[in-house]
Amino acid sequence: MNSGAPPVPSADLEELRRTELEVIESIMADDFRVLQPTAWKGVTSSQVQTYEAILRPEIDSLKEHVSVVVRFALTRTYPNTHATCYVRAHDPQTRGVRDSDLKVLEEKMNQTARSLRGTEMIWELINVAQEFISTHNTAPADGAPAHLSLEERMRQREHVKEENEKIRSHKLQRQMDDEERQRSTELAIQIEQETHKQKQAIKTEAKKLRESPRFVIPSASERLSGEPVRERDELAFRVSMVPLHEPVHVNDTEITCVKRGPFISPISLARTYYCVPVTPPDMPDDVWWTLEIVPISSAYYTTNAGQRKLSELEMDLARLQKVHDPVLVPILGWNRWSHPDNDAHVLALYLVHDACGSSSVTSMLQQCGNIPWTSVQNILASILSALDKLHSQKMTHRGITLDTITLQNGQVRLSGAFYRQQLRDMHRSNALNTIGVSEKDMMDGWRSPESLQSPLAYAPSRDIWDLGRCTCQMLFGEHVVQQFISPEALLETRSLSSDDRSYLSLLKSMLHRVEQQRGTARELLNKIKQWKDLPSHPNDLVQTSYQDALTTSLILPRDHQLHNTVTSREQDTVNARVGSFWQLRNLALPTFQPVSRYLSDFEEVEFLGKGAFGVVVKARNKLDERFYAVKKVHLSSSAAEEERTMREIMALSRLDHPHIVRYVTCWIERTETPSIPPSTIDSNERWRDSSALTTSQQLDTSALRQIHHLKMGKVDDFLSEDKDMDLMDDDFIQFGEGSWSEQDEDDSYPSEDSRLSVPASTTDQSMRVLYIQMEYVENQTLGDALEHGVSVDQAWHIFRQMLEALAHIASLGIIHRDLKPSNVLMDTHGDIKIGDFGLATTNLHAMEPGQRDSTAQGESKELTSGLGTFLYIAPEVLSKKGISARYNQKVDMFSLGIIFFEMLASQRCYKTSMERYKLLNDLRSPAVRFPASWDKTLFASQTQIIRQLLDHDPSQRPTPMAMLRSPLLPPKMEDEFVQELVRLAANPTSVHRHELIHALFSRPQNDKLRDYTFDTGAQGEEDDVLVGVVCRYLRDTFQCRGAVPVHPPLLFPPSDEYGEESNIVRLLDKTGNVVFLPFDLTVPFARICARSGHMRLKRFDIADVYRENLLAGGQPRAVLAASYDIISQEPDPSAEAEVLALMYELLQMPGLAGEAWNVELSHESILRVFLQRFPAQFHSALLEALPQYLARGSDARVRHLLGSAGMPVSLLDEVDAWNIYEDFDTAVHTLAELLTPEERTKLAEPLAHLVSVVRLAREFSVQSKIYLVPLFSHSHTHYRNGTMMAVSKMSSGGKHRDVLAVGGRYDELLRRFSYPRIGSSQEPRHGVGLQIAVGKMVKAVARYQQSHVPRFLGRPEQERTLGPWTPRRCECYIASSQPGLLESKIQICKTLWSNGISADLQYECAAGESPEVTVSTCRAEGILFLILLRAHTSAVKVKEVITRTEHEVAREGLTTFLQDRIARQRRVDQMTVGVRPRESDTQRLSTSLKGGSHSNIKYAPRINVQVFLPGRLDRSRRTERRLKSASRLALAEKATSDISRLLDTIHAGRVPVFAVELSSGLLERFAAVALETDEVFKTFIHDEIPSSDERDYVKALRSIILDTIDDDTPSNGPPSFGTSPTTSHSNISCQPSRVLIYSIKDGKTVLCG
Repeated sequence: MNSGAPPVPSADLEELRRTELEVIESIMADDFRVLQPTAWKGVTSSQVQTYEAILRPEIDSLKEHVSVVVRFALTRTYPNTHATCYVRAHDPQTRGVRDSDLKVLEEKMNQTARSLRGTEMIWELINVAQEFISTHNTAPADGAPAHLSLEERMRQREHVKEENEKIRSHKLQRQMDDEERQRSTELAIQIEQETHKQKQAIKTEAKKLRESPRFVIPSASERLSGEPVRERDELAFRVSMVPLHEPVHVNDTEITCVKRGPFISPISLARTYYCVPVTPPDMPDDVWWTLEIVPISSAYYTTNAGQRKLSELEMDLARLQKVHDPVLVPILGWNRWSHPDNDAHVLALYLVHDACGSSSVTSMLQQCGNIPWTSVQNILASILSALDKLHSQKMTHRGITLDTITLQNGQVRLSGAFYRQQLRDMHRSNALNTIGVSEKDMMDGWRSPESLQSPLAYAPSRDIWDLGRCTCQMLFGEHVVQQFISPEALLETRSLSSDDRSYLSLLKSMLHRVEQQRGTARELLNKIKQWKDLPSHPNDLVQTSYQDALTTSLILPRDHQLHNTVTSREQDTVNARVGSFWQLRNLALPTFQPVSRYLSDFEEVEFLGKGAFGVVVKARNKLDERFYAVKKVHLSSSAAEEERTMREIMALSRLDHPHIVRYVTCWIERTETPSIPPSTIDSNERWRDSSALTTSQQLDTSALRQIHHLKMGKVDDFLSEDKDMDLMDDDFIQFGEGSWSEQDEDDSYPSEDSRLSVPASTTDQSMRVLYIQMEYVENQTLGDALEHGVSVDQAWHIFRQMLEALAHIASLGIIHRDLKPSNVLMDTHGDIKIGDFGLATTNLHAMEPGQRDSTAQGESKELTSGLGTFLYIAPEVLSKKGISARYNQKVDMFSLGIIFFEMLASQRCYKTSMERYKLLNDLRSPAVRFPASWDKTLFASQTQIIRQLLDHDPSQRPTPMAMLRSPLLPPKMEDEFVQELVRLAANPTSVHRHELIHALFSRPQNDKLRDYTFDTGAQGEEDDVLVGVVCRYLRDTFQCRGAVPVHPPLLFPPSDEYGEESNIVRLLDKTGNVVFLPFDLTVPFARICARSGHMRLKRFDIADVYRENLLAGGQPRAVLAASYDIISQEPDPSAEAEVLALMYELLQMPGLAGEAWNVELSHESILRVFLQRFPAQFHSALLEALPQYLARGSDARVRHLLGSAGMPVSLLDEVDAWNIYEDFDTAVHTLAELLTPEERTKLAEPLAHLVSVVRLAREFSVQSKIYLVPLFSHSHTHYRNGTMMAVSKMSSGGKHRDVLAVGGRYDELLRRFSYPRIGSSQEPRHGVGLQIAVGKMVKAVARYQQSHVPRFLGRPEQERTLGPWTPRRCECYIASSQPGLLESKIQICKTLWSNGISADLQYECAAGESPEVTVSTCRAEGILFLILLRAHTSAVKVKEVITRTEHEVAREGLTTFLQDRIARQRRVDQMTVGVRPRESDTQRLSTSLKGGSHSNIKYAPRINVQVFLPGRLDRSRRTERRLKSASRLALAEKATSDISRLLDTIHAGRVPVFAVELSSGLLERFAAVALETDEVFKTFIHDEIPSSDERDYVKALRSIILDTIDDDTPSNGPPSFGTSPTTSHSNISCQPSRVLIYSIKDGKTVLCG
C-alpha cells in the first residue's frame, strides 16, 4: 500500500510544479531539460510533462566515466500522483553502469516515487539515483591506467593534482584554525584579566568618590562694562560758530559760517537748534535756518574704517544736495568738524537745512485726531511728487514717518531724506555717540515685508509702503499701528461705500505685500490726479486746505469710524491659547509675525560687501550681544552654483584654525512671497539685491541634510537621507549671483519702462536663503593695510600666519583658489584671518573649459571670476593644455607669493594702481622679473622665497609645510613645543598623555554662546506629534509578531564594521580613547547578541541613530529608526520571508499605500561575484557608484564618474549588463545567462536560498512584486554571505531612488562579534534584521493627514472625525465657566482616570476664559470632548468638539456617557480607513470595559465600491458619463460610509432577523412593501397573493415586524443622562427602521427598510 503526504489542493498543483522545476533547473543547469510533450500510454500530450536529466555519481573522480540518462513523466495531478521514471539504457550518454544495474535502478526509483506521493519528489529521486550509480558502476580503478587513453590519463593526473592541492589546502586551513583558536584563547584570557582589572578599578574609584569631599565649581565672573561718557557729546553742542564745508550762496551772497541759536528739540542721535548765517552788514537779518548737530564721540570713527564710513556719508550728502524740489527740505551745507578750542577734540557732524518754523503732522494729529481725506489727498500728492524726484536721482528716503512730514507756511515739506536713516544704520553697527536712537513702537505687520527680513534693504517700493502707513495714520489716527496687527486687519473693517472706495484702493496698492504691485511714486501721483483736478504743483492747494483742516471738524463721518474689532491684546491671547501644548498641522491662526531664525536672533546693522557668491552683512546676535558676519546666499536650481555653495560650507565647517575666519553655523530659510527684481535696486545700494527679500516662513532643515550628505559623501545612508530632495539632480542650488545681475552703477537703476519688466514666472515663487554665520573681524583687510604700507617685521609676521593657515587648509584637502589681500582680514593686534572660501575646492581639481574662459575674460578687471582674481591666479589654472588640467594646493602658494611681494613692495616700489598692475604682471612672468627699485640685498631671503613660490612649475613650488620648515624663514621658538605636544598626545603609553587629556576635560566649560548654538543643525524634520502615533503603530506591529523590545547600550568601542565611514559620531572619553554613537541599529544589537546566551529571539527597537553634525563640535544629528530582528539556530529562509511579510504589511499604512514601492532582494554572494569580474582598484569606485546606478536616468552620469576613475568602456558595458531590475523569476534567468559555469556553481546555493525565501514570502501573503537586484549594495558589509533586501521607490521622475527600509541576513556579523572560543566550538547564531526609516513614515502620514483630515471634518455630523491617525493629547478636557471650581474638576478628572478615560483639567489661571477659545484649543490638540462645569448645578455641559454638539449630562452618568461616545467615535475612526494604528493593551482593556464591540477587530472592512452611472444623451446618442476623480472618490466614500454604518449596526445586533417560509420571488416583493402604508400593503396582498392562507401568513408576519420595530425604537439611542430637550443640540437620531428577512426555502436574505 502506497504511503504519502495528504493530497495537495488542485489550485496549488501548478504553482508547486513550477517552483520545483525552477529550483532543479537552477541547480543542474545543462544536465536537466524539459522535453516537448508527446502522447504517453494513450494519454493526450497536454496532460503529461516529461523531464530528462543526466545523472552523475557523487564522487568527482567518477563523473567523467559514469552517467545515466533518466526521464521523469509527470501527469497534471502530480504530485498527488507519483512520477514515472525511465532509465535510458541505450542512450549514448548512458555509460559506466551495467544493464542489470540500470533495471534495478529504474525499479528502485519508481518504488521511491510511489512512497513520496503527495510531495515534490524529483530532486529526491535524483539523489537516490546518484547514490546508486556512485556504488554500482564499471569505472576503471586507480591502479589500471592501461585501459585509458592518453587524454584520459592526462585528465586523471590533473585530477590527482587537484586532489593533492585540496589536501594541502585542508591542512593549511586546519593549521590556520589552530592558530586562530590559540589567538582566541589568548584574547579570551586577556579579556578576562582586563575585565577583572576594570572591576577592581571601579571599586577603587567608588571608594575614592565616597571618601572625597564635595566641592562647587566657582562661576565665571561677569563682564566688565563702563558707563558712557556723555560729557564728550555735550562738548559738541557748546559751539557757537560752525564753519561750512563749502560756501552757501543766498541772493548772490556767499555764506561760509553759521551762528548757533536757541535749542529746538532732540532727535535720534542729534539735537536741533536755530541758526543764522554769519553775513555781511547789507544782508537781511531775518533769515533763520535749522542746525542739526550729530556728535561723533566713538573711538571707532578715528580709525581708517570709521573714517571711510564718514567719507561715504559726505559723498551721499553731496549727492542729496543736488536734488532740488520744493517739497524736499534741502541740505544747505554741512561740515565734519572738531572745534579747535576744545581740548577734547570732539568730532561732530553739523548739518544746516531750511526747515525753520515747521510743525510735524504728529503734533497736528495729537491735537485733532485725524485728517479728512481731501486734505490727506493733497498731502499725498505733494509727498509723491517729491519722492518721484528723489527716486529719479537714484536715491531713496529710507525713513518716511509722521515726524518727517511737516507743514511750513502752509506748504507740505519732507525732511530727513536719506541721511538720517544712514546715520541710524551706522550707529547700529558702531555707536556714533551716547544719545541713542528713538523709534516709535509699532507691530511688525505695519513694517514692509522686505524691511523685516533685511533692515538694510532700501528700495523705492519701501518708501511707498512707509508713505502708505503714514496715510493710514493721518486718516484713522496716529495709534492705529498699535490697535491693529496689520494694514489688512484695518482695511477689513472698512465698508466699501462710494466715499471710501477711492482711498481704500489707493491704500491697498501702497501697502501691497508684493513690492511690484505697489506702483511707483509717479503712477500713484497720476492716479490721485485722475480723481480730482489738482494744480500743476499740489502745494498750491495745500495752503487753503491746510487752513480748512485746522478750522473744520477733523473727525471722520460715522461710516468712517473704526469698528469695534478684536484688539491686538485679545488677538494675541487667542493666538497664544490655540495649540498651547502642540497643535495639528494647518490649524494655526495666520499671523504676520515672521517665523525666521535670522529675524528673531539677529539685528542687521551694516553691509560689509559682496563675497564670492553671496552678500555679507554685519549682524548683532540678540542673545549674546556679539557681532557676527552673516553671509546670505539665495538658493535656486543651478548645479554649478549648487557645487559652489556646498563647497564653501563644507570648507568652512571643516576649518578650525586661529588664522582662518571661524565658522559658527549655517541654516536655510524658505520664503513663500515674491522676490525683488534686479531692476528695482538702487544703484548706490546695489549690494542690497541679495538682502532678505521676503518674510521667512519656516526653517528648511532638509537642505542642511543635503549639505551634510554632500560633505560626507555617503550615498546609501537611507536612514538620514531626505527623500524629498534629489541629491543627485543637476538642478539643485544657485546663488543669488545667478539671478541678480551685476550691472554698473549707471545701469542698475530702473527706467520708467523697465521697472515692472519682470517675468511672471519669477515674481511669485518660493525662495530659499542660505545664512552662514561667521566670526566678525572688526578692523580692516590686508588690502587696506597695503595702501599705507607694512613694515618688514610685520610682513614676516603676516606671511608666517598665512603659511600656517594654508598648511591647515591643505591638510584637509582644500584649495582656497581666491587668495588675495581683500580676503585676508586683520584685527587690531595685526593678526590675520583668511576668509571667503566661496571658490574653495578639493585637493585635486580639473578645471572646466567654461571656467577657464571666464577667467581669461577677467584679465582686464580685478574682479573675482569663476576661478579667482587674475593677478593672483597660478599659471597652471590659466593654462590651455586641455580641459582635464589638474592642480593642487600649490595654486594658493603662488597667490601667497604675490601677496608677500605686495607687502614688501607697496609704498616702496610702487604707490599707484597702474604701477602696481604693471609690476605684478612682470612678476608673474616665467622669469619672475623684479622691479629695478627692488633691493635684492636687503630682501635676500624674501627674494628667494618669492622666486620659489612663483615658479611656473608646480612641482618645484614648495608646499606650506615645506616652506614653514625652510631655513629662509626667521626662527619661531614655539614650533618645537607644539611638535613635542603632538607627539606626547599621540603616544598612548606616555605618562604625559593622561595629563593632557585631564587638562582638556578639567578646563571650564561654561561657554554661554556654545550653549545657545550647540543644537544648531541637529533638528529633524519629523512632525513630533505624529512620531508618537507611528512609533505606537510600529511597536504594536512588532509585538503582534512575538517580538520583545531590546535596546543595546548607547556607546560602543570602534568597530571595523563601518570601515572608513566618515559620518559616524566619534566621541572621546576621559582616558583619550574613542567611542562611537550608534550609526545604525543592527551592529550594536549584533554585538550584544553575539555575546549573550540567546539562541532564539525576536526583538525590536525604536531608537535614534546618530550622524555627525555639519557643525564641528555641535549636537550630533539624531535620526529616528526602527529595527526588527530574528535570531535562530538555523539559517532558515522563513526568517527572511517573515521580514518581507513585515515590509509588505508596513506598506499598507496610510501615506505609503498606493505608492509604487518595490521589494528588492539580492544576495551578498552575487555582489561579490560581480566585483570579482573587475580589477581590485575599481572596487571602491563601484561600491560608491552602485546605489546611484539603481536610479533610472542616472546611468550616463555614473558611467561618467566611473570613466573618470579610469574604468575602460568594456568594463562599463559589463556594469550596464549587470544592472538588472526585473521581477524575481525573470531576473534569475537573465542573471543565469550572464554567469559562467564556475559562477553558476558558486551562486547555486545562494539562488536556491532566495527561491525558497520568495516561495515562503508568498505563503505569508506578500502580494508585492519582488525584484531581484544583483547590484544591490546597501550595507553589504553587514550581510556578508547572506540575503539582502530593501523597500524603495523611484521619485523625482525616476532620478532619485528613495529607500524606506533595508535588511538582510547577518550571520557573519554575529560570528565576528562572538567571544573567542576556548575548547569546544561555540554553537553559531543566525540573524535576520530589518531597519526602517521612521522619519519617512512620519512624513507619509503627515501628507495623508493634510489631504484627508479636512475631508473627514466635512462629512455629515455623525460621521465626522479627525481620523484614526490624528494624535490626541487626551480625550476629555475639563474646564469651568468661572473660577472657584478647581476641586470639582479634580474629582471628575480622578473619576475619568480610574475608568480608563484620558483627561486633563483647566487650572485656575485660565478658568472663565471664552468657551470659543477653549474649543479652539481642544480642536487644535485633538481633544474629543470639552466638559464645562458650572456653579450651583450638578449637571455638566459636554461639548463634542468634532461634531459641535452639546449635551446636558448628570455627573453620576458622565462616565457611562463618555465611554459610549468614545466607543462610537472609535468605530467611526475604524471605518474611515482600512489600516489604523493598533491599540495598546491598556486601550484594548479600556475598550472592553466600555463594551466596545470593536476591540477585537484588527482592521476595518474593506469595501470595493465601483461607481457606475448612466450615460448622457448627446444628440440622440448615448455617451459615457465622465466624472472627475475627486467626484468619483466622493461618491465611493459616501457609499462606503453608508454600507460600513449598516454593517456596524448589524454586527452590534441592532437589526432584527426573521426566518420565514416564503419563496424568493415573493420574499423580495414582500420586503419592498412591508414597511409601506396600509393602503400600499393591501394592494400588494390583493394583486400578488391569491391564496388566503398565504395572505393570513404574510399579514401576521408584517404585524410582528412592525411591533418589533416599535419596541426597539426608543432603545436605539444612548441614555439621555438628564438631557434637556431645550438645551441639547445633538442630533442623536434613532437608527433607520430596518430588518433582515431570511428565506428558509432557498437561503436568501433581504434587507427590509
